[in-house]
Amino acid sequence: MQPNQKGFAPFTLVLIGFTIVVGAWFVYTNYFANPAPTSPNTPNSAKHQPKQLPPTTAGRNSQQQPATAGDTSTWQTYRNDQYGYEIKYPPNFFMDDTTSREGVVGFADKQWQSQKTDYYPSISIDRFYSTNLSLKDFVDLEGTTRSIFDKNKPVPVCTNEILGKGECYFFGVKNEKELKVGPDQIPAFQFSDEVINATYDNTMIKLNTPTITTISRRTTSNGFISREIYDAMLSTFKFID
Repeated sequence: MQPNQKGFAPFTLVLIGFTIVVGAWFVYTNYFANPAPTSPNTPNSAKHQPKQLPPTTAGRNSQQQPATAGDTSTWQTYRNDQYGYEIKYPPNFFMDDTTSREGVVGFADKQWQSQKTDYYPSISIDRFYSTNLSLKDFVDLEGTTRSIFDKNKPVPVCTNEILGKGECYFFGVKNEKELKVGPDQIPAFQFSDEVINATYDNTMIKLNTPTITTISRRTTSNGFISREIYDAMLSTFKFID
């Protein structure tokens, strides 16, 4: 007796379809959902994956302060006998006096010491300029309140002894005030200004000499040093014999 061909065909199709579905499920669960570990020699091994770097602390607002700003007793002391001054800086800072200009020394968090960039937040001391003007008059004549980014206003003309040709040296000048710094309460003048890639808080000192010593806090897109640390360093600055 011959099987019913009309009934046999649908049954065969159902069986084939079921086999395909089961086979696909088996392949997926064994090879895709739970892939076997690759050997060290295969292209997908960890050897060929992008290196995962540890998180860096070198970012904006990433200020490490193991010593409190109000306690400078454990801070290191930098002494410059050539220019006659000394200042303290936090133990997690390093000192750099290898700048291209003589008389400039910088201080920054040690996290930046191994970074291949000079574009980091810092505090620097500079034997800036010599003038017989008062510190306030000097800043007023050499600077302008106009922002360096304000292209809609004409460039002001300054009585500039530094650059000459009437160009302004300080842009975006603000927060001007007189104060006293250090254990000897040295008269000083403080203000903020800006350049293309950074802003500065400056403290100028001129004591019994026409030469201005400037202590500046630089803030960049990479971060900043807290105002508390800056003020604490200023509180330790003094001239020495």
